[in-house]
Amino acid sequence: MRHEHHWRRILITVTGAGALGGLGWMTLGGGAESASAEAAGAAAPSGQYGRRGLASAEADACAFGPGAGMAYEVTTRTHAALDLGPLSDEVRVGGRFATQTTGPQDRRATRRWHLDLRAVARAADGSSILAARVLDQGTEIEGEGTSAADEGLAEPFLVRVDRRCGIEAFGWRTAGDRHDARTQQALVAALSFWAPGDADERAGTVYGGMAFDALGRYRSTYQATGAGRIEGRIEGYAEPFPQPRSPVPPTLVVESSRLEVQPGDGAWFQRLEGERAVGLRVRDEEIGTMHHQVHAERVEASGWDPAVRVSDEGWTWGLLLEEGAEASVETPVDPTLAALSAGEAVDRYLAMVHGGQTTAQYAGFLSQWLRANPEGAAALVERLRAGAFDEEDRARSALFYALGTADTPEATAMLVELVAGEDSATAHRVSAAHALAKLPHPTEEVVEALAMQADRRDLHPVARGSLAMALGTFAHENEGRSAGLAQAARDQIEGWLAEPGDEDDLSSSLLAAGNAGHDDLAEAIGPYLEHEAPRIRQQAAHALRQMSPQEAFPRLEAGMHDDDRSVRVKVLASATEVSRHHGVLPPAEMIDTAASWLSASADRSEERALITLLGEAAQRGSKPARGALHDRLTEELRSEHRDPARLRALGAFANNRWQADAAD
Repeated sequence: MRHEHHWRRILITVTGAGALGGLGWMTLGGGAESASAEAAGAAAPSGQYGRRGLASAEADACAFGPGAGMAYEVTTRTHAALDLGPLSDEVRVGGRFATQTTGPQDRRATRRWHLDLRAVARAADGSSILAARVLDQGTEIEGEGTSAADEGLAEPFLVRVDRRCGIEAFGWRTAGDRHDARTQQALVAALSFWAPGDADERAGTVYGGMAFDALGRYRSTYQATGAGRIEGRIEGYAEPFPQPRSPVPPTLVVESSRLEVQPGDGAWFQRLEGERAVGLRVRDEEIGTMHHQVHAERVEASGWDPAVRVSDEGWTWGLLLEEGAEASVETPVDPTLAALSAGEAVDRYLAMVHGGQTTAQYAGFLSQWLRANPEGAAALVERLRAGAFDEEDRARSALFYALGTADTPEATAMLVELVAGEDSATAHRVSAAHALAKLPHPTEEVVEALAMQADRRDLHPVARGSLAMALGTFAHENEGRSAGLAQAARDQIEGWLAEPGDEDDLSSSLLAAGNAGHDDLAEAIGPYLEHEAPRIRQQAAHALRQMSPQEAFPRLEAGMHDDDRSVRVKVLASATEVSRHHGVLPPAEMIDTAASWLSASADRSEERALITLLGEAAQRGSKPARGALHDRLTEELRSEHRDPARLRALGAFANNRWQADAAD
């Protein structure tokens, strides 16, 4: 069994959403949540808040009135090199089974395309909504010739650009082709940047914060030069995006990067050039590099004027890149697996588990066997119930993962039976529920089974809570791929919150709402921030961590002044997560309150939460936050009893250079 197709998915991912040459620089964009756009010129799309690099910008570098048109000619060049030899040349299990990687791969591609933009609306916060189309001119892969142009990319889509030129979110037709929409986003992402805001930044001060591209989230910095240019670079990746049905995502190491932008007069920009080299590592082994270049030049607008209505409810807003690539590149089923009986498959599976192979390898094998033998799902579950996997937790947990990723009707039916069956062991019921929560192609039966079991009174509260959390995860996972089922799951959770039972039931409902992470649930969560039990107030604050800033911040601000320290810590943590996830500053009042408490806090957990919130704000340009961290660090350095842990926490955010005494 070869890993060729698994690793080919990595190659496709790093070279651009299934189309070589698609990746490039990308500033902050919208979240994974989806929502219909509001009427043109109104507030931000419902349930969606742009990921701005620095809020309250003074400069309107990108403010386009409806009707403004622009066009660009773009060329991207990608060189991806992979060598999986360091990971595993050949692994043998029990003398009967072998795995090996593909040989070194080296691919170079050049893609050329044209971008038309037409401003169609201005939002109340000053951001511009642009209709866009990509006219693909084909991709030339060295040694393989030029591929045909992708005509599907010419379908109109939307790009929301904030006042500082950063991409906040993309809009695509809800009923459209998600593969095309993802490719459109990957291409246009290569053209985003941040313009300077206040006078200090225009004078040359470095500014920036968290951003992301198709590979993951990264830290970026920019600076306006005296030559009428903006220069930028990637500092480092903080969080790779998930890659469904692939091995552990590679660690991304930025080896070099640069971006030069010539701002435009009444346009997004005049000229943009970017370059970056990213190293790929898996399990501390270097497996390759990806080098990417982009060149974009403004050209005369074509006069393209699409009939786009932003208020049309057929639009979905968000960022498909963040969801990971769809399973469009399937691993072919090994025909030899069809000849294996259930007993032989289990023996081989357990041999792989005990032979030191990774979860991706042995779970992947079992998933492939289930696809080759759909009827085998029942046989595996029969062995599970008979205790065949009880002696090895890894084997038991990976079995549920395999049943879920196999994505066959037979495997799904067995998971539902494990969740809903009267004779199911509690541990099996919970594990099956979490496998169903991430099922690639769920059904209404899945929602019904999860909701019904979470309501069972004969189960322990911990088990009910875990089942409720699985329903919340289901709602979140399916927001982009099965909106109707996601809504059904949220309706169930909202019903639980509207008519809670005892405190344990309420706790479970809040955990489910937090996992769902959708703005529709914010109003139902809000009242529980004033519940008499601190435990419930904590969980209500925690449940807001994935909501939009509009919904989360006003509610969390009130929680900052809770009498219970543990609640305040949870409020701070959720506010930090909202800021980080959406790339926005926390409210000024929240920053000021945190800054005033920093020196006075006597509790270590609260102090650390304050430092983290202020650090997130400082990275996004808050001068009060940066000043509070600097002052607290200076105070600690001057103390006779310096705390090394506090110094490390402060030093990570305070933008200072300091060195602790050797004794510390």
